[in-house]
Amino acid sequence: MKLAIFLDVLSTHQEGLCNAFYDRLGNDFKTVLFGKLPQYRIDAGFTDLSDKYSYTVVLPEDKVVRNELLKDVVNWADVGIVGGVTDRIFDSFLAQGKKCFLFSERFYKKGTWRCIIPSTLKSVRRRIREDNNFAVLCASAFLPYGLRISGYKGKMLQWGYFPNIEIDSYNRGGGTPISILWTGRFIKWKHPETCIRIAEKLKRDDIEYRLTIVGYGELKDNLLKMISDKGLVGYVDLKDAMPPQEIHKLMGLSDIFLATSDYHEGWGVVVNEAMTAGCTVVASSAMGAVPFMIRDGENGFSCRWNDYNKYYSCVKQLIEDSDLRNLVSQNAIATMTTQYSPSNAVDCFCRYLEGEQFASGIMSEAEVRKR
Repeated sequence: MKLAIFLDVLSTHQEGLCNAFYDRLGNDFKTVLFGKLPQYRIDAGFTDLSDKYSYTVVLPEDKVVRNELLKDVVNWADVGIVGGVTDRIFDSFLAQGKKCFLFSERFYKKGTWRCIIPSTLKSVRRRIREDNNFAVLCASAFLPYGLRISGYKGKMLQWGYFPNIEIDSYNRGGGTPISILWTGRFIKWKHPETCIRIAEKLKRDDIEYRLTIVGYGELKDNLLKMISDKGLVGYVDLKDAMPPQEIHKLMGLSDIFLATSDYHEGWGVVVNEAMTAGCTVVASSAMGAVPFMIRDGENGFSCRWNDYNKYYSCVKQLIEDSDLRNLVSQNAIATMTTQYSPSNAVDCFCRYLEGEQFASGIMSEAEVRKR
């Protein structure tokens, strides 16, 4: 089998999966890139990977040359996976009777009611095909609902993001105070203020902890003011953005990880990263990754994104019960190494193409869920 993946850019979120496909297929695998990593991501500590691997093909800006190169790749490949790039690639594959897959996070991040807006619905419909050789790889537990209300009747398969993170042996805190971590962009829909509200309540209840918040963005000054106004200086440490490898190390040294985004979050790779590092996750159920990956109370904890009492009770329970915290941590690592690893995703994908049907997990039929 010859496989081509078409992406806007190659980020660390997709690097592990692409490497695993290359390990499996060798020179029968290509990643076609429509651009390079934006400068603001490089400034935040991420690396431009576009020229790092032999399997990448970076399309030139010249439209004529670009289209010819795309045509050559489609003719070469037996199967295509298409991310957030031109939908015309689907038609090129399907016209030749080849299988192709749309890889996507959720539609309608600003609300499913937007499906009644003709221009929005048309934009969604433009990305999907009703063809036996077409299927959607769902990188959000909420994408199937968006597809169904858009009139799509075809195949929808459970998928996700599969970052390649090494599992190291960390000297995790585990003592007093318990270390809590939040990391991400300081923007409204990620709700970093939630962890400060939890910290305030922990302090009020005389529970020892240390919260570290890492990131960058427009809400930084607001967060610093909250920390000061609520008397949390010395309890909460706000740090600027760090390179991914430093974040991974910090996750490995922390006891509890908070992920607090609302429904604007497509997937939430930080959940993968924290679980792989064994940092016990308390996460918003609105994040596209959470219904797929977290079994509440077993390998992490799931809360409604605005249920502050549930967030608090989960964090409090984990602080007070080290046995539970360690058990959930080990279960999370097992989930990531056996189910949500890049190598397992590639294995399931290839077996699916060979005709195998999966009852659950990667490449199984994705459940339609509204919330």
